[in-house]
Amino acid sequence: KLLNSADFGVPQKRERVIFIGVRKDIKKDICFPEETHNPEGIDGKQKWVSVREAIDDLKNKEEDTSILQHIFTDHSPAFIEKIKNTPIGKSVNPKYVEAFFRCDPDKPSTTVKENHGGVFVHYEKNRVMTPRELARLQSFPDEFKFCGSKSSMLVQLGNAVPCGLSHAIAKEIKKLVD
Repeated sequence: KLLNSADFGVPQKRERVIFIGVRKDIKKDICFPEETHNPEGIDGKQKWVSVREAIDDLKNKEEDTSILQHIFTDHSPAFIEKIKNTPIGKSVNPKYVEAFFRCDPDKPSTTVKENHGGVFVHYEKNRVMTPRELARLQSFPDEFKFCGSKSSMLVQLGNAVPCGLSHAIAKEIKKLVD
């Protein structure tokens, strides 16, 4: 089934095809998780979580390389100028639509990808997002620590299944084995 992370409270529109299978001798119906969120917050569901809701409290925090892993990227003055001139919903480099994309703060982000360091641009600040901001978009708790260099953290984040979606799937699989 095609599942969208935003439908499970993740501040990111990340669609993934999920397969759940069981042995033939297990006589239980396979169920997929029921969505808890939708774009409008209607039909008994909550509204999608926005980028702003997920990371706004971090925008003025000082760099923290160890505990929070809120690690800034050094940009050249020329690149900062390009960022300043990039409107929300566009990329700093139009050649790469997803890399250096300035997210809409009032919607979930698009899919967090590793993009070889070409991560999202902050919606308000003239810089790219930090590993912790990207981790929040992936619904990792702040207590979760990533190992390795900042570059390694970005790879881990880009390859991860958002925690909120993983948790929803895991709850359904648990029902199969209980």
